[in-house]
Amino acid sequence: MDETVEPFPVRPEIPSRYRLLRVLAETEMSSVYLAEDTELNDRKVAIKALGPELVHRAGFLERFRREVDLVAALEHPNVIPIFEAKATADLCYLVMPYVDGPNLRRLLHLNGPLGMDATVHLARQIAAALDTAHEAGLVHRDVKPANVLVEPRTRHVYLCDFGIATTGSSKTITPDGHYVGTPLYAAPEQIRSLPVDRRCDVYALGCVVYECLTGEPPFVRDSPAAVLHAHLHDQPTAPPGLPASVGAVISRAMAKNPGDRYPTCTAMVDELIAAADGRPTTPPLPEFQRLSRWQAFRRRPGPLIGTAAAVIALLVAAAVIFLPEGEGGSGPELDPAALARVPEAVRVDCQGGGSGLPGATAVATCRDATVSLFADRAAMDAAYEGVRQQAGVTRGTGDCASETGAEHRNPATGRARGRMLCHSRDGQTTVLWTVDADTVIVRASSADDKAVRAKWATAPEFPTQQEKDLIDLLGERDCKRLQAGHMDRAPEAVVGLDCPPDAGGARSVAYFRFATLPELQRTYDAHVTAVRAPTGVYCPDGKAPGFLANRRYDIRSVEVGSVLCYPGPQSTLVMEWSAEPLLILGQAIGSDVELLTGWWKNNHGPRTAPLVAAVNQQADPPFPSEQERALLEHIPPASRTNCIRPSPEQVRVNVPGSTQVVGIVCGPTAGTPIVFYYQFPDAVAMRANYEAGGYPKGPDCTTLPPNFSGESTYSRGGSTGRLLCHTHEKGFRYMSWTDERLAIQAFAFQGYQPADMIAWWHTQAGPV
Repeated sequence: MDETVEPFPVRPEIPSRYRLLRVLAETEMSSVYLAEDTELNDRKVAIKALGPELVHRAGFLERFRREVDLVAALEHPNVIPIFEAKATADLCYLVMPYVDGPNLRRLLHLNGPLGMDATVHLARQIAAALDTAHEAGLVHRDVKPANVLVEPRTRHVYLCDFGIATTGSSKTITPDGHYVGTPLYAAPEQIRSLPVDRRCDVYALGCVVYECLTGEPPFVRDSPAAVLHAHLHDQPTAPPGLPASVGAVISRAMAKNPGDRYPTCTAMVDELIAAADGRPTTPPLPEFQRLSRWQAFRRRPGPLIGTAAAVIALLVAAAVIFLPEGEGGSGPELDPAALARVPEAVRVDCQGGGSGLPGATAVATCRDATVSLFADRAAMDAAYEGVRQQAGVTRGTGDCASETGAEHRNPATGRARGRMLCHSRDGQTTVLWTVDADTVIVRASSADDKAVRAKWATAPEFPTQQEKDLIDLLGERDCKRLQAGHMDRAPEAVVGLDCPPDAGGARSVAYFRFATLPELQRTYDAHVTAVRAPTGVYCPDGKAPGFLANRRYDIRSVEVGSVLCYPGPQSTLVMEWSAEPLLILGQAIGSDVELLTGWWKNNHGPRTAPLVAAVNQQADPPFPSEQERALLEHIPPASRTNCIRPSPEQVRVNVPGSTQVVGIVCGPTAGTPIVFYYQFPDAVAMRANYEAGGYPKGPDCTTLPPNFSGESTYSRGGSTGRLLCHTHEKGFRYMSWTDERLAIQAFAFQGYQPADMIAWWHTQAGPV
């Protein structure tokens, strides 16, 4: 058959200068033809003609003209230009160059993974086209392999289909609430219908690069909804057989938070090139999951494009996006992007529509619950607060797992994902909860109060592993999970425990643990601000005016947190303290200043051993160093307990003017709760430091002199040096001694009874 014969049952009303040769691609809404321009030496062109049912759709002509204007404004060698366009109520078509080559999707199907060199070659050109569009104020929003044409001889790349492009930071949502884009390459902010900018295209380019290197998209799932859910919550698997630095580049490009991505597409490709060359790149955000062997070779299912010439079908996508613009949302089918935001636990037999909450942009009615979807967090919070007020339930009270009429964070243990409200009215119990990350509110109701709460508000069995870990760190007994409503004291905590105080002085004690230090510090600082506590005032001595103070505290001279005191409600007194190395916040409530502060000094958690272990683990440089390890060998095992590196400030107090000492502090021991050991470069430096104290000569300390004050030489088991003992005017006892052979000076503070201190010094104090 002569291909110049018009083989079309109904020829589109396209000017006669174009001789239609054959159909390249066709859908219900548009067709793409291969044609010759008879006025320009029979130049081959691709003509996209739109069907009348699409042209007559409200608002479509405006969008069509926008596409033409957007692309026409982009003069770039990697952007498909438009030769001619017409848009009337009867006829819409575009005339574009015909690229006789495959699109990238077809290329990947035929060849599999492209390798690093080819991927970089293609990505560099795609990035250049996108950055040009971004500089013009345009965001593509649908970057994918099907929208990338590859000229086979030159390997020149054309980016096409700006049909859903947007200007500025518009939202990726149509007027009727539908998500715009392609699920396999959609950025999280697109799926959530949030404002987008150029970083949306950076994310999609990261997906395309991943597919070029592995042969499949980052997220292959069983349904579009599952794919969108993965973009929101999952991490892509690491590309197999490639350097970790390459994975780091893709990881950053596909960060869930747009602020963590590369600022431009070219910056991402430059980092990819650096990674391929083995040069350092920025760290991954977040880390990849490991890819199992069978996943690495799994190919994604799905239909394939038929012939090489048919790749121009990608141009049709401008009119037929993931969900067509103008389609109503009232039918039984739920927008897959909306379905992806429905929590998996209730995602059964879901349909669009139903009775949602005020302000919802969409509603999903599922078998067991109704889900209201909101455009942003503010709208969701306002709707939730309205329901809470109407229910008459106080915020931060009770626990829906055990009673109705409660409101609290959700879940009660683990990282909070939202809030939960349960209340009863007219014989019906309603459990309502938010999912902050997806800005949705789920509502389930039943006449069976216990059943509906058991289904949706059940807490895990106590203790969870996180709770058990905290109990072990505290060394407490008989702890129980803190009531869910009380977790509002520390909203970012992942664990809350109620532990009965072992001794008098505190009426109740609660402990919270956090996942990160900034979350702990935010909570503590918020409490300081709320009670307006003055900073720099120490309160555990019971002398803070009005029992209102906040200050840092230390263990073995090393700062480990802060302690806050303030008057509580109903004539109570509250002490709060942070143990930052273990991410713990404690809270004790009492009624007597002396008793409460006394309890804190002697009983507050966590235990010293795990706190010291955490301090050493986080020390910089790591503790112990080689020199510190050598000094530890000179400390007898009985006194080598909970040893850490003293703070620089403490070293300057004990050894003023010297920068070459090695210091270690340990305790408690049989004679004193805290003892410092300093090793000097030589005995001369050690003696100079000891004599700088100006200690008066006096009785031998081993004779237990009156007031336990004395200073003299000593000889003990082959070691010689000087020994000082003294009792401070406030009653504190301390000792200091030197060892001439090892050039070590020790300081023991806050000692016990003199006889106990001397007995310890003779047998366990060292150095040895």
